[in-house]
Parts: sequence; structure tokens; C-alpha cells
Amino acid sequence: MKKKILAMFSVAMLAVGMFSTSALASTTKNWTVNYAPGAPSGSANPVQYVYFTNVETEFSAGCNTFSGPSGKKVTITADVGLSRSVTFGYAGDSYSFSSNANSGKINFKVALSASSNSSATGYITAKS
Repeated sequence: MKKKILAMFSVAMLAVGMFSTSALASTTKNWTVNYAPGAPSGSANPVQYVYFTNVETEFSAGCNTFSGPSGKKVTITADVGLSRSVTFGYAGDSYSFSSNANSGKINFKVALSASSNSSATGYITAKS
């Protein structure tokens, strides 16, 4: 009887350990950018910086919401080389890309380009 209980406990602990490991396998950070022509500094923020440390070099990014007239776009660049240009023109866009961030740190710049009131939200996920 004790062996059965010990075996069931061991299986349960293994399952919890496997779940915890996969839950921590990626880190997601959200971004929000907006533009308003003539707005005072600080009230409209067309640029946001997103930082990752101790990450792998595989990433995905997506645009959750996008408002404003046509012609707007959000571009993500980084302080180390990306495998592709990441530019969003619509909500729902998403991309996978990699970086040669061999130091374990990467700094992304998320910038909104628009000619009139616009805003966008999205995310960047570091995959490990």
C-alpha cells in the first residue's frame, strides 16, 4: 500500500514539475504606442522600449489593436541584429523572428509612424 501511495505521489510531483517548466518557458512583454499631432510631450508616446534579459534568441511579436487612418505602421527594431524586419500594419498581424543577442540581453524599440491620431497595442514574446 505504501509503495502505491509513494508511486502516485512521485507521478504527481513529476507532472507538476513538467507543468511548471513549460509554464516558465517563455516571457511575454506588452507594448502600447500612440500618436497625436501637436500633443504635449509625455501625453502621446509614439515610442516604447521593451527590454529582455537572460533570454534565448527566438522571439514572436504581435499587434493586438490598431486604431487610426490608413498609412500608419508600427516597426520593431532592436539593438542587435534581427533576422527580419518586423512591421505591423493591422491588428492581428504576428511574426516570428530571431536575433543574434549572444549576450543574453536585447532591447527592442517599438515605434508608431502616423500622420494623425493613432494608437496600437501588442506584445513581444521571448521563447526559450
